[in-house]
Amino acid sequence: MRHALAFLAFALGAALLLAACESSPTSDAPPDHPPATLEKVPEYAAVASLYNARVDALVRLQSQVSVVIESETRDKGRTREQLEGNLIIERPLNVALRLDKVGQPVAHLGSNDHAYWWLNLAEDEPSVAVGSHIKATPKDAETFGLPVHPLEFVELLAITPLPAAAPASKTPPVAWSKDGKSLLVTLPSRWGTRRLTIDPATAYPSRVELLAANGSVAATADLSRYQPVNIDTRPGAPARVASNISLTVPTNSTRMILVLADPKSPAKVRAKAFDLVPLVENYNIKKFIDLDARKTPPK
Repeated sequence: MRHALAFLAFALGAALLLAACESSPTSDAPPDHPPATLEKVPEYAAVASLYNARVDALVRLQSQVSVVIESETRDKGRTREQLEGNLIIERPLNVALRLDKVGQPVAHLGSNDHAYWWLNLAEDEPSVAVGSHIKATPKDAETFGLPVHPLEFVELLAITPLPAAAPASKTPPVAWSKDGKSLLVTLPSRWGTRRLTIDPATAYPSRVELLAANGSVAATADLSRYQPVNIDTRPGAPARVASNISLTVPTNSTRMILVLADPKSPAKVRAKAFDLVPLVENYNIKKFIDLDARKTPPK
C-alpha cells in the first residue's frame, strides 16, 4: 500500500518515495519527413479550436473514481491495489482527490492557488506533506520521483483548453504521427513540453505525454472511453472527457488506471475541498512534512 500511495502522490506532483532516473525519448516522435501520402498538416489554430470546443465550458469536473494501481514487488512479482474515491477539479489550480480502501480513507491529494499536498492516512501516524507551487523546481521533483510540475496532473487528464494561438517555436506545433493516423501537437509545459496524440477528425486525444527539458518522457497518460459530461452552467455544451485514464512513468514499473464514473460539471463546488486546514483538523494530523524546507536557499 505504501508504494501504491507514493505513485498516487506523483499524480499530483508530490511523489515522495520513487527513485528518479532519465528515460530515452519515445519512439512516437514525429518523423523528419512525413510520408508523401499524408494530407497537408492542419493549421494549429484549427486543431486548437476543435479541441477546445470539447473542454472550454468544463471549468469544473466532479466524479466518483475507481483506481487500480499495479506495481512491482521486491521479488519482481506484481501487486495490484484497488481503491475508490472522489475527484473534484476546478480549473485552473484547484484539485482534490480522496481515496478509500474498504471504506476507510487512505489518502487525500490536493492543490489550490498556492500549494499542493498529500495526506497519507494509511500509516499508524497520519502525515501531511505540503509544498508551494512557486517554490517547486525540476531538481526537487526529481528528488521525489518525477521531473514534472505538481500542477501537471490536470494536463494528463486532457480537460484544459489549448492556447488559441501557437506559441513561438523553432519546430511546427502540429505534425503527423509516423503511421499517418494521428496528429501530434507539441506545446511548452511548465518545465519541458507536452505532446498530445490527437484524432484528426474529432481532436480527441488518445495520449498525453509530459516531456522533461531534455526530451525524455516523464509521464504518459493513455485516454479512452470518452463520454459526455452534463454542464450545469451551459446545458447542451459539447463537453466530453476520457473516463478511462492509464498513467505510466517510464522510470518505474508502476501503472495507475483511473476510471471516472458518471462525471459531472456542477455550477459550483465546495470551497473547503481545496482548503488544507480543515482536512488536517478533520483527520487529526500532527505530523507535517514541509517540502519547501528541503530546498537549499539561494546564496
